[in-house]
Amino acid sequence: MIALLAALAVVPPVVDRGEVIGRSVLGRPIRAIERGDPFAQRRVLVVGCIHGPGESAGMAVTARLRRMPLPPGLDLWIVPDINPDALALGTRANADGVNLNRNFPSGWHFRAGGESGSGPRPFSEPETRAARRLILRIRPDTMVPPAHGSGLGVGAEQR
Repeated sequence: MIALLAALAVVPPVVDRGEVIGRSVLGRPIRAIERGDPFAQRRVLVVGCIHGPGESAGMAVTARLRRMPLPPGLDLWIVPDINPDALALGTRANADGVNLNRNFPSGWHFRAGGESGSGPRPFSEPETRAARRLILRIRPDTMVPPAHGSGLGVGAEQR
């Protein structure tokens, strides 16, 4: 019995769970999935989509990451879609007309609305605030933004 308990003690815990990390302008949930070992030294955050239907490659990557086996020693966080309103509405910007990568503080300057609008100030949008809260909470070692690149995570402290 003691040998069995000792063997179980060295098996890392494995999680596969989701949580709502925030809500969009229109109240849609922004979901994150944690997979792997929550106590691992290596933590990775992958974001699939920040700009609606134009980022199908990022959504495909996150769908694959949700199904594939993971290497040991990894805590993987997946945010399939940080901008669910854009996906639902078929737009690039969120429901406030803000381009979310332009709503992070690095290099921020005001840009008028439309699909390139910055928002009135950094982190003015609930989606970018949700991303920042998650980043500061989990402190990923590596972040993989949507395929086109973005300012995601800029302004968040790094671990």
